Amino acid sequence: MTVTNPIQRIGYLPIIIILCTTYCMPKTHTDQSRSPKKAPENIIKTKADIDKYAETEALLIGHYRQADVRMRQTGRPVYKGHVSIYLEDQTEVMLLPTWDKAAIRDPGEIAKYDGKPVQVRCIVQPYPPNPENFAMAMIPCITKVFSITEYKN
Repeated sequence: MTVTNPIQRIGYLPIIIILCTTYCMPKTHTDQSRSPKKAPENIIKTKADIDKYAETEALLIGHYRQADVRMRQTGRPVYKGHVSIYLEDQTEVMLLPTWDKAAIRDPGEIAKYDGKPVQVRCIVQPYPPNPENFAMAMIPCITKVFSITEYKN
């Protein structure tokens, strides 16, 4: 009888030894005393910071306010759930593009944060994406929100 399968020829013992030495043995080549330092936080507080950290994850700090996004803003403001964050230099940053369904924020979130300082972990762009050529304000825009919390100095 001829054996053509290599495992039948040499058995399972060498494979078990290789697996154990690869996955079970402690790694001795890493130096625990030199652990990598955490990169400093990208913090956005002004328009210049938006230009610096555009399209990267950052922590945007400003005041949460409802936004009237009508084309013709006559009379009293009309709020339908859109929100802007105002930075310390009074730059307005839209919380998601107006055409995005998630741009209409939850009423509970609006009640909790309206008029208060917040920090938003997000990705921001100097101008909103416009996939279907909608008429829209060309102001900085948050394109992805990871979290919103109240900001405390």
